[in-house]
Amino acid sequence: QGYDNMIVPIVDMLKYASPMSYDVLSYVVLAQLSTPSKDRLKQDGLNVSLWMHSLSSFCGNLYKKYPSVELVGLLQYIANTLKSGQSLQLLLLRDLVTKMSGIEVLEDISHEQLLAQAGGETLRNVVTDLLGIAKNTKRSSTRLKDSLVKHGLVMPLFLLIAQQRSACAYTTDTPHLKMLGELYDRCQETLDQFQAFLASQLSPAQYAELLPTLGELCGSYQLEPEVAFFIARPALGALNAAAAAAKAAAAAKGKDDKLALKEEKAAEEGPAPPEEAQQVRDVLPASSWELLSPHLYYTFWSLSLYDIFVPKERYDSEVKRLRRQVEEIDRYQAPFGVSHADPDQKAAALKRKKDKERCLTNQDKLKLELQEQTAHHKLVMVRLKE
Repeated sequence: QGYDNMIVPIVDMLKYASPMSYDVLSYVVLAQLSTPSKDRLKQDGLNVSLWMHSLSSFCGNLYKKYPSVELVGLLQYIANTLKSGQSLQLLLLRDLVTKMSGIEVLEDISHEQLLAQAGGETLRNVVTDLLGIAKNTKRSSTRLKDSLVKHGLVMPLFLLIAQQRSACAYTTDTPHLKMLGELYDRCQETLDQFQAFLASQLSPAQYAELLPTLGELCGSYQLEPEVAFFIARPALGALNAAAAAAKAAAAAKGKDDKLALKEEKAAEEGPAPPEEAQQVRDVLPASSWELLSPHLYYTFWSLSLYDIFVPKERYDSEVKRLRRQVEEIDRYQAPFGVSHADPDQKAAALKRKKDKERCLTNQDKLKLELQEQTAHHKLVMVRLKE
């Protein structure tokens, strides 16, 4: 807790520990985190204590390297502390998600990297590789997802993070405005990170099964409409697609072919929002709907940057960069033969071959993804014009 440079060596050393030792370690970590006599803030009241930073980083590294270590107790502890208004525990959750999933909060990125966030998964992953963010997290991210889903902690944690965004200014025992602003930013960043993690691990249908309705999010859980839509957005596409399919099926079953085809086309271009769209009437005062329709309000908040903007230049730039990489690999291989007697040269040649295959695969994926996003964007624009 006092020497953060010892975290990685200690975590590496734990590979020799027994399963019983891991259980004891989990208990000791919880005991240290919950010690009431320890100050969570430094004496200046503006910064988180060093011991808490170090222990949070240790937990992230530990559970990433050893996914079999019991994790549910720590997640439940985070949920309990957030429920009691301890916003500083978001640091622990943020470190866990960062280390176990590889999804980092990027505080300083270039304009080109920002544009890439409007693209699809492949474009974002390519940019992530350029930033040097480690992505060897398949086992640990799956472990984190399973622990959250099996023990019913997905939405409780999600809702508690969202509620802390509004409540941190009133529940945190600090008089410093700077610290309150930092806590608010940390709540928003953790909310973004947690949503990105869940959206990457769950299909839209699985996400929708865990999600309360918009009416419940804004009413029962007292969330602001923009936060409620942010939480629900990954599932809204699945809900709209289901509504479109149901509408098309009903039309095809009960009406003539010409009319059914017309309604099916309309459903594909922009389905009317499902029951969720009617629930937004209770979100705003009745006077608001005199100038604004629930349909438009629902459509506005349900769309993401991916829906309304296509970063075509960014796609083209990445395809060109990958093409240049392939050309460089080919030029390097051309003048030099591979000596089968030299293991180093053979390993280097094998690595270049894998790099070339990866570049070619990413090129094809980016081209296909650009076509899909462009087609999707056109349908969204048609829906908005209607």
